[in-house]
Amino acid sequence: MEEVRCNLCGGDSTVPVAQINGFNIVRCQHCGLTYVNPRLNIDEVHAIYDERYYRNEGLQNGNGSQFFGYDDYLGDEENIRLTFAKRLRTIEVYVERGRLLDIGCATGFFLNVARDHGWDVVGTEVSEYSVDYARSHFGLDVRLGTLRDIRFESDTFDVVTMWDVIEHLTDPMGELQEIRRILRPGGLLSIITPNVDSLVARVLGPRWEEFRRVREHLYFFSPRTLAAMLDRVGFVVLKTESADKFFYLGPAVRRMRYYLWDSVATDILYRIVHRLRLDKVRLNVNPFTKVALYARKE
Repeated sequence: MEEVRCNLCGGDSTVPVAQINGFNIVRCQHCGLTYVNPRLNIDEVHAIYDERYYRNEGLQNGNGSQFFGYDDYLGDEENIRLTFAKRLRTIEVYVERGRLLDIGCATGFFLNVARDHGWDVVGTEVSEYSVDYARSHFGLDVRLGTLRDIRFESDTFDVVTMWDVIEHLTDPMGELQEIRRILRPGGLLSIITPNVDSLVARVLGPRWEEFRRVREHLYFFSPRTLAAMLDRVGFVVLKTESADKFFYLGPAVRRMRYYLWDSVATDILYRIVHRLRLDKVRLNVNPFTKVALYARKE
């Protein structure tokens, strides 16, 4: 475990927000950034991202140290690809096709989608399992390591994407500075991250799924604190919105158990959905729990 200061303003005066499984979530009194303090060190965090991270059966119980990763990331590939393709269309409103870097690219689904749409793609990942999967299944150029370890040349990329990643980083400000260095002038940065100011987060408090991922989620941004960090680094925010996604009805119903102390109602509802053969009904829903932000390097 390690103690840290606020990554946005450097302050060390905080107020408590929640305590979950022995971890303290605090909010900076100066700038409002919410983060875990003290937290696991970087080696402990990276150790989470093995094969089990992408198929964590223990996650369905929502208990303590089992609350990380995905129920079945590979099994949800089609919905993930549809979600990523829609996000790519938004990116293409702001910049012509060129060279794209996806930070924390997981198993490479987005890179594969972007390449099929004519982009020259590269990815980074700290998970050896993910890197091996992306290379062997799709033949993608995915580099093992952190962005600052890899050290791309300056002014290299037209677009950098960082979706559901910045909350995992030990130094988000430093990562954004490195992204600005490797982006070409006028290049676009796309970030998606849980929104700590969302209605769901405020209503659920410690029961909010993103708070309960304290082993992997180290920072919790609001649109305001994320925009403030980008401004300090030298980005101009072009658009801020809530992120939608595609998913199947069956798994969505099962996820309700994350928020209920008594899962009986969830089990009954799931059995009804299953009996009616609605498990694979695909929905596109915006739960207004994640902020999507697009910014340009000036």
